[in-house]
Amino acid sequence: MQELSFRESYNKKINKLFLIVGLLHIPVFVGMAWFFKTEYSIAIGAPLIILLGPLLGYLKSPQSNVTTCLNAFAMMCFSGIMIHLGKGMIEMHFHIFMMMSFLVIYGHLAPTITALLTVAVHHIGFFFLLPNSLFNYDATFGVVLIHATFAAVTTLGCSMIARKFGLFIDVQETVVTNLDLVVKGNKKLSLSLQEISSQISHSTNSQASSVQETVATLEEITKMVEMTNRNIKETESNAKDSFDVAETGKVSVSGVTGSMQNIDESNKKMVTELEKNMEQIQEVTKLFNQIAEKTSIINDIVFQTKLLSFNASVEAARAGEHGKGFAVVAEEIGNLASVSGLASTEINALLESSITRVNKIVNDSSKNMESISTQGKSVISDGIKRSDESIEIINNVVTNIKRNTELMKSIATASDEQSKSVTEIADAIRTIDSNNHVNINKVNELIKLSAEMNEESEKLEEVVTSINSKLTGENAA
Repeated sequence: MQELSFRESYNKKINKLFLIVGLLHIPVFVGMAWFFKTEYSIAIGAPLIILLGPLLGYLKSPQSNVTTCLNAFAMMCFSGIMIHLGKGMIEMHFHIFMMMSFLVIYGHLAPTITALLTVAVHHIGFFFLLPNSLFNYDATFGVVLIHATFAAVTTLGCSMIARKFGLFIDVQETVVTNLDLVVKGNKKLSLSLQEISSQISHSTNSQASSVQETVATLEEITKMVEMTNRNIKETESNAKDSFDVAETGKVSVSGVTGSMQNIDESNKKMVTELEKNMEQIQEVTKLFNQIAEKTSIINDIVFQTKLLSFNASVEAARAGEHGKGFAVVAEEIGNLASVSGLASTEINALLESSITRVNKIVNDSSKNMESISTQGKSVISDGIKRSDESIEIINNVVTNIKRNTELMKSIATASDEQSKSVTEIADAIRTIDSNNHVNINKVNELIKLSAEMNEESEKLEEVVTSINSKLTGENAA
C-alpha cells in the first residue's frame, strides 16, 4: 500500500473529524425536535442520509479533496436542518458561519466555495418553497440577498484564511518531512556509529592479542629462518655435488651411445662376412655340381666300356681258341667297368646328398642371418634411441640442477634479507601494540559519544512525533 503524504494524511484526519462532528449533530437535532416540536424524522433520517455521501467518499478515498467537498456540503445541509428544526429562528443561521470557520482548517478553497454554493441554493430554494422553514418572520427576498452577501463576504475572508493556512500546512509538511529525514538519518548514523565502534573495539582488542601472539610467532620465525639459512647452504652444497654427478653420468651415457654405435658397425661387418661365406659356400655347391657333371661323363664311359667289353667277348667267342686270351681281357675290362660304374653311382649319390645338404644349410643360414641381422639392427636402433633419450633427460636434469643451484644461491640471499625484515617487522609490531592501547581508549570514547548521539536522536524523534501529531490534528481528533 502506497504511503500517504503529509497533506493527504492531514486531509484524511480532518475528514474523519468532520464525520464525527456530523454524527454529534444527531443528538442535538433530536433535542431541537423535542424542544421546538418539529419532525423527529428530519432530526434523525435527514442527517443519516446526508452523511452517506461523506462516508462513502471517506471509505473510497479518505484523503481526497472530493471527500472534503462532500463534508463541506454536509455541514451546510446540517445548517439547513438546524434552521428548519428551529422554525427559522434567526440565531440558527449562525451555524452557517460557525461551520464555514471550521472549514478553514482544510487549508484550501474548494470546501469554503462548496459551502457558499450550498448555502445560496438552500436559501433561494427554501425562500420560494418553504419560507417558514427559512425565517420565523415575513422576510423579503432582499433579506435573502443580505444573508447571501454576508455569507459571500464571510466566504471571502475564510478563503483568504484557508489559503494562508494551506501555505502553513505546506510549510509544516516541509518542516516535518525534513525533520523526519534528519531524525532517521541521525538515528541510522548513531546506530551505525555504535555498530562500527563496537566492531572497532572488538577488532582492536582482537588485534592487540593478535599482535602479542604475532610477536611471539615472529621470534619463532626468526629462529626458523636461521635454521633455514643453514639448511639452504647445505642444500646448495648438495646441489653442486649432484651437478657434478649428473655431468659424470652424462659422459658415461655418451660413452654407452658410442659403444652402441660400435656394436652396430661390428654387426654390419659380421653380416658382410657372413654374406661372403655364403657366397663361398655357393661356389662350393657349384663345384659339387661340376663334379656331378663329370661323374655323369664317367658313367657314360663305363657304359661304353661295358658295351665294348661285351662286343669284345662276342668277337673272342667267334675267334675260338685264338680269342680266349682276348676274351679273358675283355671280361676283366667289363668287371673293371662294372666296379667303376658302381663307384661312380655311389659318388653321384653322395654328391647329390651333399648338394642337397649344402643348399639347405645355405638357405637356413641365409634365413637365420637375415633374422639375426634384422633383430640386431632393431635392438641396436632401440638402444641408440633410448641412449639418445637418456642423454636428453640427463641434459635436462643437468640444466635443472644448474638452475636449482642458482636459485638456491638467490634463496640464500633472500633468506638473509628475510631475516633482517622479520626483525624489522617485530619492532613494527611492538610499535603497533603500543598504539593499539591508545586506539582502544579512543574507541571507548567514540562508543560513549555514539550512545549520547543515539539518545539525542531519540529525543529529537519524540519532538518530531509530537509536532507531527499536533500539526496533523491528532490531538484535536
